[in-house]
Order: sequence, then structure tokens, then C-alpha cells
Amino acid sequence: MPPGRSQQPRLSLENSVTTRFGDPGDVRVTVQAACGTSVLQDSKVVRVLDQFQVVPLQFSKDLDAHNPNTPEWREDVGLVVSRLLSKETSIPEELMVTVVKPGLPTLADLHVLLPPPRPTRKRSLTSDKVPPAATGPGAPRTA
Repeated sequence: MPPGRSQQPRLSLENSVTTRFGDPGDVRVTVQAACGTSVLQDSKVVRVLDQFQVVPLQFSKDLDAHNPNTPEWREDVGLVVSRLLSKETSIPEELMVTVVKPGLPTLADLHVLLPPPRPTRKRSLTSDKVPPAATGPGAPRTA
């Protein structure tokens, strides 16, 4: 390996990249990872929202003491927090994301998304003008 080159990633959870989008909507995001001559790429469509709430969370120091150097538990904690809060608040779990931050003490942000707008029922012009009884076999005829 040439001097100064490292097998360590240049981007990690400890120094993540944040991108801000100007407008809400669906956006295709592509992530690429390279190591030497190997390259791995993946794309996902993400929904960019313009309104959501962020609630900062802080956990007991005992939590860190019982799980030293165990990265998997951080993801598990985020899922459990979202699931339990969903049950307690009746907010659908799909509208909550708990992001556990790297480092100690353990901190997290609970992102609560607004529910999507409910589709409005469109009324047909013909059904508004003609009552249902007037369209049956015994209905009076107009000239």
C-alpha cells in the first residue's frame, strides 16, 4: 500500500455528510463506497419533507456501561424507542425515526413526521346533478 493510503473509510458514522434539499418531494440518492479497485454503489428514493419535529433524547449512563463497544445495540435502542413511543402515543411507527448519535454519553434524536394528507373525495358532476332514484327503470322521462 502506498504511504499515506489507509484502508479506513474516509466517511463513517463519526463524520457523516449532511445534505439539504431545497424542495420537498421524492429524490433519488446514490451512495458509493470504494476500497482500492472495488466499488460498491446503491441508490434509493427518499422522501424529502419540509415539516417534522425533532425531539432530543438522553439516556441513563448505565445504558452505556452495560453495552460498551457494542454498535448493534445502538440501532436496537432506536427501534425499541420508536416502537414503544408509537404504542404509547398512537402515532404510527412509520412516522417516527429514532437516530442514536455516535459517541458517549448516548444521545438520540426522535424525528416525528407529519402524517400524509388524506386524499379528498372528488365528486362526480353527473352524480351531483342527477339523484340516484331518477336513473332507475321506473324513473320519469324528461323531453
